Amino acid sequence: MPRLSTIGSACAAAYGFTTLTGNVIAEYLLVAGGGGAGGGYVSYSGGGGGAGGLLAGSTSLSTALTYAVVVGGGGGGGSNFSGNGQGTNGSNTTFVGLTAIGGGGGGGHNNSIDTPGKTGGSGGGGGPTNGGGSGTAGQGFAGGSGNVYAAGGGGGAGAVGNGAGGVDNGGNGGIGIANSITGSSVYYAGGGGGGGSVSSGSGGLGSNTYGGGGQGFPNSDGASGQNGVTFVKYQGAQKFVGGTVSSVSGYTVHQFTSSGNLAPGYAVDYLVVGGTGNNGGDDGGGGGGGQVQAIAGLVNLQTTYAVVVGAAASSSSFNGTVAAGGANGQTTNTANGSNNSGGVSGSGNSGGSGDSIYLGDYNSPWASGGGGGQGAVGGGGSAAGFDPGTYTGGNGGIGVVWSINGSYYGGGAGGGAAGRGHGGASAGSNGTGYNAFGALKGGVIVSYTSTSQLFTGGTVTSTGSGVSTRWFHTFTTSANLVPI
Repeated sequence: MPRLSTIGSACAAAYGFTTLTGNVIAEYLLVAGGGGAGGGYVSYSGGGGGAGGLLAGSTSLSTALTYAVVVGGGGGGGSNFSGNGQGTNGSNTTFVGLTAIGGGGGGGHNNSIDTPGKTGGSGGGGGPTNGGGSGTAGQGFAGGSGNVYAAGGGGGAGAVGNGAGGVDNGGNGGIGIANSITGSSVYYAGGGGGGGSVSSGSGGLGSNTYGGGGQGFPNSDGASGQNGVTFVKYQGAQKFVGGTVSSVSGYTVHQFTSSGNLAPGYAVDYLVVGGTGNNGGDDGGGGGGGQVQAIAGLVNLQTTYAVVVGAAASSSSFNGTVAAGGANGQTTNTANGSNNSGGVSGSGNSGGSGDSIYLGDYNSPWASGGGGGQGAVGGGGSAAGFDPGTYTGGNGGIGVVWSINGSYYGGGAGGGAAGRGHGGASAGSNGTGYNAFGALKGGVIVSYTSTSQLFTGGTVTSTGSGVSTRWFHTFTTSANLVPI
């Protein structure tokens, strides 16, 4: 029989999810926001922005603690018309007591004033006739110096920025550092190129990714620096929530492109079922069963989660998981029911085909197809022979079992049948798991093991006792799952 299992209940305890205790060794990559480039007026150019500071290493994280993640934004470029033309420093990125320093703004030229590059994670490139800013030890390098009209390149996490090449050619930005925390080698935190009236320098590798310094130009405002980022990576299944989560070669990776929290996750099993398709009239094709999504995941015990329950033929959703609604069965064809196919299930299993026979008048009897189920296609209608009393609509496709409670969900509706004055005809049977939540609606069930109830929302039931108590929140209407 079709069976849909979720991996989670037993494995979660093995990984320490449900107790929220223990430590995990995690790799991290912190990149601060890159500095904005300087602005240059008329023939003068702006220095490249310094890259954001970069820190990489490993640390021990407790699966019982929440860790704040602050991601620094890129600094704005300097003006070529107002102020002194210097770019703005990028903002710091912080995690577990570590601070990656924002990149230094590039120097510029404005109001007959030449300005140096600013100090930062990596230093900003110097404006014309000025030096570059200093970098921060262990995070980045200094920016290059400017010349008469040209500006220096911003420092990168991997090398100093280059000085201007003569009076008119801007210096290249310092190279960034390659890191494979995502599973692919990517350069981060390259310095921005300095502007030049003949040619501008190029940004260092990594200047167009997280933490890159802004590009300098002649007679123009400087470009803004790139925003920072934080990555956290650990071996095995997911143990925290926060950021964008991915799995890479047996490791879990959290990527933060904005500030947030890396918080302990509590293991839950949840079932999301789309609404069943409408039947095509009393004698039409059966509606397709809603898609069934069974997930073993994590939730934050401090977060309220929206639960969306779909009406007939509509989708349901929870915690980013969406289950599509089943398609409607085809409407009764009054002249010939052979076109009355059952609706496709939300999972894509097709409905059965209709069947009919001509008995000498326009009121030919028919048997409509059953709707597809999550676990199988719908059955075809049968109108064989000349006795409509033997005609039957196709059976709905079977649903699937959720291993957490042993119940079926997502069955398709049986197809209708019509004797059309030539005798009786019978409808097909609904597939097991049809209309499990009533009124053709979808539904959502959230389940977890705990000695006490952790959330409110939906109809709450429980089985077992003590540490083996399993709680169920069953939603048949849209609402919220709210931490207690």
